Amino acid sequence: MKLRILSLLGLFFLPVLSFSSQSLKELELHYDYRLIGEPLTTEKIWLLDPGQVNPHRQNWILNRQTELLGLEVKKESKDRFGVQLKGVRSVTHGYVRGPGPWFRPFTEFGCEKIPNDWFSTEQGAQVAVARASEVWSELLNIEKTKLRILLGRVSERTEELALSKAQWIFQSWHKQVEEAWRVKGMQRGRTEEWKSYLALSKVQAKEVQEGCLGLTKRPPRHVMMEPIKRESQSMTQLLARVPVRLWDGLFTVRLSIKILGRVLNGRFLIHPGLNQSIISPEWLENQGISPSWVIVRGSKLGRIHWGDTKTYKKNFLKTSNNHLAQRVQVGQVELSGLNLPLNEFFLLESNFFQPPENVGFCCDGALGRDFLRLYPIEFDHRFAPEIKIWAKDQFQGSLDMSWSEVSEIPWNGLVVDRLGVEVEIPFVSKGRFILDLPHGRLWSNQESLSPNPLKINKSGFTLEYRLEQGERVLKITQLSEKYRNKKWMTSGFRLGTVITQVDGRLSEEMDLWEVERRLAGEYGDTVILQWQTKDGLKISPFTLQ
Repeated sequence: MKLRILSLLGLFFLPVLSFSSQSLKELELHYDYRLIGEPLTTEKIWLLDPGQVNPHRQNWILNRQTELLGLEVKKESKDRFGVQLKGVRSVTHGYVRGPGPWFRPFTEFGCEKIPNDWFSTEQGAQVAVARASEVWSELLNIEKTKLRILLGRVSERTEELALSKAQWIFQSWHKQVEEAWRVKGMQRGRTEEWKSYLALSKVQAKEVQEGCLGLTKRPPRHVMMEPIKRESQSMTQLLARVPVRLWDGLFTVRLSIKILGRVLNGRFLIHPGLNQSIISPEWLENQGISPSWVIVRGSKLGRIHWGDTKTYKKNFLKTSNNHLAQRVQVGQVELSGLNLPLNEFFLLESNFFQPPENVGFCCDGALGRDFLRLYPIEFDHRFAPEIKIWAKDQFQGSLDMSWSEVSEIPWNGLVVDRLGVEVEIPFVSKGRFILDLPHGRLWSNQESLSPNPLKINKSGFTLEYRLEQGERVLKITQLSEKYRNKKWMTSGFRLGTVITQVDGRLSEEMDLWEVERRLAGEYGDTVILQWQTKDGLKISPFTLQ
């Protein structure tokens, strides 16, 4: 009797055990790496590895092409379909720059134990890309188990839906492996490269009986970059001309985004300190779209960070922000008729500027450095503020402009190299400048992007916006001794006085940033204020020191 029961149980569990052994079968990994002799250039990196930041600084690139092997639909039941997969194939090609100033002579190697951010040789770059390739293979081998499990959960009503879901899972999985490799692969590649330099330095030290001397300070970045070819005086094709509105000295633009078949129009801030573009969930809800409808299910949360710069307080007082945010898939993104290749935003409130310092709430979202990497962008504060977007192939600024090297620093935004010293640049400026992040260049003239682009308030008093009984008013909050006399007290110019106009403009229609610019002398050495007293309105010119 017991044998009969066991036999029946065996027959009952046989299909389950058979299915489990099939689902637990390891995926194959077919991997190939080859070093390509074709010299690498900055513009080639855009095609070989589009997600690489600071392409002008990269002396090697690993091009990675990964695909599924033997993906097939399998019928699970009468009306459900799953998928099965044989394996994953990845073909990688290593590219290294040819001889040039980006590679330094070994006599400059200083034998530091920790890698610096500038020394490299052609042989060392070859070591780095080979090691980075090994890391990519290791990650694929580890993460393919996760891919197998995710694909094993596919269960759809039609074969087409099952294949579509499998491809989506693969793309999401591949993106996460890419993100892991960006950290581990680049770091290990550089570590192995540096070890090769240390080993070579020991050999040389034994041969010549002397240690490393090397350089104590890196050369300026611009001397290690590809030279400018002045073949013509004109810049490349103009793709778009965009009117803007300034908020706290930063640019905002009107953006059209297609989401779930609808076109939404909103105002977006261009924020260089923001690592990824964001979209406001409150704005989506106000447009009748629930954020939950557009969230990319199963995707990894993104870490969004930026540095807010307050130019009118304590000389660029900085506050760091760091948030985890969900990914949002969008359709077409259009800026003044130009279709932007942005299909992913992150869901995060964009409360960068709000009352009382500002007239209202600034933005429905923000464009970060993922947008700035796409094109050379010309920013112009003069007269009617605007931006121009140029084609990036072979771009160079006009003859009346000079350039400095500019790069991304993960937590600080953008920095510009000034004679071997990296200085963080605020995006608040005057005049005209061109940010060519694809080539790593910042083009400017004498009036723009000076080390201290904004002057300091030199009026002898401080104005701040306050909310009183629901009204936004501009008040005097500090006064120097110069204005603490009978003349000004009699005229009602004292602490707490409400300023109604600044240079003929209603204060309720201005932002504090613009008020501070006028008190700093950006528009001349005299500012005209109008203020409220018990006896009515008073008006007077003030000479700035």
